[in-house]
Amino acid sequence: MVEATRGAGELEARIAALEAELRDARAQQSAVASVLDAISHTSFDLSSVLTDLARHANELVDGDVTSIAQLRNGEIRYTNTYPSESEEAVAVSAMVMAADADIPAVWALRARHSGYGTVHADDPMLDRMPPEAREYFSRFGTTSAAVIPMYSGETALGLLEVRKRGEHHFDEDEKAALETFARQAVIAIENARLFREQQEALEREQATREVLSVISRTPTDAQPVFDAMAESAAGLFEEYDAITILLVDGGALRPVAHVGAARPPAGWTREVNRGWAAGEAVLERKTVHVPDFLASTDKYPDGAETAREQGYRTMVAVPLVRKDEPLGAITVRRTEFRPFVAKEIALLETFADQAVIAIENARLFNELQEANAELEVASRHKSEFLANMSHELRTPLNAIIGYSELLTEEAEDLGHDQYPPDLAKIDAAAKHQLMLINDILDLSKIEAGRMTIFPEDFEIATLISDVRAIAQPLVEKNANTLIVECPDDPGAMHADLTKVRQSLFNLLSNAAKFTQSGRVTLTVTTSSDSVEFDVSDSGIGMTEGQMGRLFEAFSQAEASTAKQYGGTGLGLALSRQFCRLMGGDISVVSSEGVGSKFTITLPRWVEG
Repeated sequence: MVEATRGAGELEARIAALEAELRDARAQQSAVASVLDAISHTSFDLSSVLTDLARHANELVDGDVTSIAQLRNGEIRYTNTYPSESEEAVAVSAMVMAADADIPAVWALRARHSGYGTVHADDPMLDRMPPEAREYFSRFGTTSAAVIPMYSGETALGLLEVRKRGEHHFDEDEKAALETFARQAVIAIENARLFREQQEALEREQATREVLSVISRTPTDAQPVFDAMAESAAGLFEEYDAITILLVDGGALRPVAHVGAARPPAGWTREVNRGWAAGEAVLERKTVHVPDFLASTDKYPDGAETAREQGYRTMVAVPLVRKDEPLGAITVRRTEFRPFVAKEIALLETFADQAVIAIENARLFNELQEANAELEVASRHKSEFLANMSHELRTPLNAIIGYSELLTEEAEDLGHDQYPPDLAKIDAAAKHQLMLINDILDLSKIEAGRMTIFPEDFEIATLISDVRAIAQPLVEKNANTLIVECPDDPGAMHADLTKVRQSLFNLLSNAAKFTQSGRVTLTVTTSSDSVEFDVSDSGIGMTEGQMGRLFEAFSQAEASTAKQYGGTGLGLALSRQFCRLMGGDISVVSSEGVGSKFTITLPRWVEG
């Protein structure tokens, strides 16, 4: 009977123990689920997640104070503590421990590489602890502590630390639970890091886009770009004291944009030398990072003195370099000892590249403006020279033409049959020369913007008849056949008759010149609002490269072509300009050895 009672008691005790374990497991599961839910919904708000995690961990193991610390710049910073309103929490939050301090937190981080994880320190160990660790424990009255390292892969992120007072100690189940919470803290920190990096990338992209937008809007002036760049950098760098953009001015650096404290006074410059970070960056054409001016007095005496005067500790200077030519530098400084990380330096180097683009754009634009001004003066002088020379040359040529015609009539009246042929050659040569001079004068007027059009009403059929009569002898000269295809009643046009006729004659003349024993066709196509004149031939044709130079003044398809067929290369250039003045154009299609087709397209009504 006694044995039965004892067995029943043991069974009840065992059941009670299992129920307690089940409650603890459910509590742990519930706490972990709550933390995971917080992580999934507020991964961008790391502080609230870590504070919530510290609270759950503290309640689960009946701790007195639970802290989460993160590694930043080689230091252990206690960022979240529960209870957050306690005196201890305030004191812990102000703690910054060196990563090589002789305390349990550091032991935990080191222990991971020794095959251990959680470090459990309690009263029996105090006598064996180094003074630094004893002072750390006694500050908060701790009698027992569990410190769990937090790692992401091989990277230490920080630690979870729970402290108890009195006779409370940590059992193995509690340590296991805390290790679970530490893993959740790693997830939260990594989520926040990824979110932060994504946000920073978007902010950098936005800042870069804004600066490039300013560059595109103000190509003539780099100053708005410098101002926008300094403002953008100010929005991206944390805890900066001042951001300055400096340009080389003689042998000194001169600030052109500044955001933050200690704005340089008007007219401030400083000699470019290696005694300060920006000077060395310019001279060496490389980024200079000074983590702590207090430790760099010997290397940067000038910079260290200024740092003491203005109260800053850390600086990075990135040079502005164009093709190995130093243009200036961008500097960012911080009042506290906080070295710049690689991504911050890379961002500043991106801004430096954009500053160089702005400087180069402004320089090229100004040079282009100066060159354009010089070209405009030269073009005006050329046009004036051509106009004057054309006038001076046309006077004697008109006299030659007049006298040759007079002499021809007298020779015929006197029966001197041997002279009219020679006089006719003189007359033809003078008229040809006069035509060339007129073309040059027309070109100079077009380039100077002084060419005008004089629209008038005329019948298209009459125009085609006149052009045919003029072009027929030229076409037949090379044994070609002229074919004209025109509607019976093409109607009328309102355009500059002289320029339309000259353009058609130039096309027919070219077709006749480059065709031997072939055909030259003039086709007229009309619509209600436009007229097309197609001039096609079966001549030598052209390549794509030759057509690309076709409408340039004083240019022909090939130098050999000019030598064999003659001409100045002005006819097509002038014809296109005439057509464009009237709101139309000339296009061409051609195949080498097959022939060419030029198309003049003009509006039926040309405005004056």
